[in-house]
Amino acid sequence: MLIDVVRAYLALLKEPPSTAAEAVRALARTLDRLALAYHETSAAVVEDDSEPPTLASHDELRAMVARAFPEFGFYAVARPHEVPPSEALLGDAIDDLADIAGELVEVDWRWVNNGPVDAMRQFRWGYQSH
Repeated sequence: MLIDVVRAYLALLKEPPSTAAEAVRALARTLDRLALAYHETSAAVVEDDSEPPTLASHDELRAMVARAFPEFGFYAVARPHEVPPSEALLGDAIDDLADIAGELVEVDWRWVNNGPVDAMRQFRWGYQSH
């Protein structure tokens, strides 16, 4: 169920496994489950689309991810479709995971306050951008 994997991702960030290797494996499994959940959802029309209050700041989420995955950081990004190749860019794994967490915190809020249909809509709209 969608909400189960959303909550599993957030729980993983709050309390990761004790070793870095176990944490990375758990993260990979959870990201795979999120991708599968996306394919099992559908676009939805929502009648109650109340907006959530500020749930967590990006800085708070970044700090939580950095604690859970302290070995993560910058990584090279190349755009293979550009000819000639552009300069390599830098991505930030901690920021990427914090962005996903921000989307999923809102999905959880919407599940509780607006219902599963609104949560599914937010998940499809927000998560797909990551």
